[in-house]
Parts: sequence; C-alpha cells; structure tokens
Amino acid sequence: MNNVKPEARMDFNLLKREFMNPQAAYRPQPFWFLNHELEKAELESQIQAMFEAGVGGVVLHARHGMQIPYLSPAFMEVLEFCTMECEKRNMVVWLYDEDNWPSGTLGGKLTRQHPEYRMHYLRVEEKRHSRAADSEAIRLDFACHDHNELIAILAYRATRSDEEWLLHDDPEDITHLWGRDWTPTTEDAYIVLACWSCEIAEGITFAQGYYLDTLNPEAVQTFIQMAYEPFLPLQKYYGSTIQGVFTDEPGLMIHDGFFGVEAIRTAVNDVGATLPGMVFAWTFGMRERFQEENGYDLVPRLGALLYGMADG
Repeated sequence: MNNVKPEARMDFNLLKREFMNPQAAYRPQPFWFLNHELEKAELESQIQAMFEAGVGGVVLHARHGMQIPYLSPAFMEVLEFCTMECEKRNMVVWLYDEDNWPSGTLGGKLTRQHPEYRMHYLRVEEKRHSRAADSEAIRLDFACHDHNELIAILAYRATRSDEEWLLHDDPEDITHLWGRDWTPTTEDAYIVLACWSCEIAEGITFAQGYYLDTLNPEAVQTFIQMAYEPFLPLQKYYGSTIQGVFTDEPGLMIHDGFFGVEAIRTAVNDVGATLPGMVFAWTFGMRERFQEENGYDLVPRLGALLYGMADG
C-alpha cells in the first residue's frame, strides 16, 4: 500500500466500507410473494426479518393463494403499507405488473373484457404432390377448427436439391378449392400449404383466460393502461423507494400458468388436443400491417418460413 497514491487509497477504503455495509442497490432484492391473507402485522414482521438479514429491497409479487382481489382497494392498501415499511428501513421496492405471470392479462381479466386482444398464432399444414403421381388430384381436406381462420391454401412448385426441397416464388392460390380436389396443371412436384390464423387456447392463464396478443399495439397499450394506472396513488414514492416495475416473461407465442407451449397448436377449447402442422408467431391484421410497412403481400411468401426458396 506504500506505493499507492493517497487518492487511490481513499477510494479503496471507501470501496471496502461499501463492501462491508453495501447500499440497498447492492443487496439482494428478492421476489416477495404476496399471498394468503396479507395481514399488516405479519407483513411488517417479514419486512423487518428481511431487513435484519441484509435484504436491500423486495419485488411485491401478487401470487396465487392471495385472499384479496388483485388491484382492489385492499390490495393497493397492502402495496402502500409495504412501501412505507420499506421506506422506514431504507429498503427499495419494485412493483410487479401482473397477477401471477406472465405479464399481459391481469390474471385473465383483460382478454375476457377484450376477446379481440387474444393472442394469435400461424399454423401451417402441408400436403405434397410428386411428379410420379402424374395427373392424380390432391384432396384439399384440411379440417377447420373453432377459432381458426383460413388465410390461404398455396400450391408451390417444388424442386429437390441435395436432399432438400426448395420452393419457387409465385405460388398458385387455390383457397377457393378448399374441401375439393386440385390437380396440378404442370408436371412439377408441388408442396401445398394451408395457412391458418389461430387463437390461443382458453383456460391457460391462472384465471382461466386467454393470453394477450403481444404483437398487437392496441392490445399492449390496453394492458399498460389497465395494469399501470392503478399504481398512480403510489406516485409519490417513484424514484425514491419505488425503483420501477418488473414485467415478467411476456412472449410472442406463449403460454401461461402451468401449461407453457402446450397452449400453442391446440384446439381453443381443449388444451390436450394437438392440431396438425407447424406454428409461428402471428397477430391480428398481420397481412395488412405487413403490406403497409413493406409494400408487398406477405401471404404468398409464407412458404419461406418452412423451406428455402429456389429463386433466392
């Protein structure tokens, strides 16, 4: 230490003191599950126990088992009480924007009020027609399921190259033949894709609701309004005790509660029913929004989600 400059030695001593007694920002700030009856005496006791153990703050997380409704006056009273008790101890607070997880539904309340904001996904089924089949027809007997909307049935000319099928641009739109036979007019091999816009299965969220269409700006703005405006009575703590709001695991193709990705590719009324095909992220009005932003139609190019394109 004799060769260390005095100002560096002071910085080291300050760092040492901070390490021995760090600020709240450098201490654990765990998720604190708010469940059961949320009695103030018990809440204060647990906050004190965490403080004595060196915890620097908490995430106030509404968790299943809670006996009062999420965002109700009683719940907001609990949030303010916990924030005040943390403030007394120089502990910090993070709010949490959902009832359980993932963020986006207010425990299913939002999508029950606004069914138009339920998550959608793209499901693509396939049939193949080889040149060896000559003039044999393909039956376009793709089954329709509740809350599945047919976008298009597309017949792509296909070329096999190094064990890989490649699709050609400009597929033939044969949607009007759904349920009937289609016979190719050329000797090429064909891959026929039926593309569906599907709603997420119900009964997936903790409150038996639907997950949110997180690709829909209107849906997300509605969630922000419904989830964040109730926190305004706590505004006086913003930037001091309250550090921010934690958002938990929003996604493009999920899920909720205990079911995970089983909510995808399933009948809307039966989580255990698996529908055929491959699935991709999708949203309400996707085709129109893509056309507006990119200047061309997305749908004839959906085959590129599954295959390489022979035309580049």
